[in-house]
Amino acid sequence: MDTLYRQSMLLDFYQGLLTDKQRQVLKLHISEDWSLSEIADEMKITRQGVSDTIHRGMAVLEEAEDKLGMVDRFLAISKWIGRLEEDLDRQAPADVLKKEVEELKKAAGFGPDQTA
Repeated sequence: MDTLYRQSMLLDFYQGLLTDKQRQVLKLHISEDWSLSEIADEMKITRQGVSDTIHRGMAVLEEAEDKLGMVDRFLAISKWIGRLEEDLDRQAPADVLKKEVEELKKAAGFGPDQTA
């Protein structure tokens, strides 16, 4: 997965863990593609301050993902849903679909007999 996409996903999932300043800086940098200089001018801080805020904020997001794994789980579930949709489109046999549903449940963190 490319770095910008991963950063964007982390920000989407865990932005509530950031300070207001970290959230604003990361949104401008990641989502709006602003340079450090543009952010520094807008927020009236130094480029070094912007850089430090980005690094601290990303550390918070990465730590949250390491502990919770929500982005990885979301991506795994999305992959399995795509495979199921393809198999449904090509009218795959029921046993293939059942196997993929079990894999999807596993990716989602459900036990074999558990449902959502």
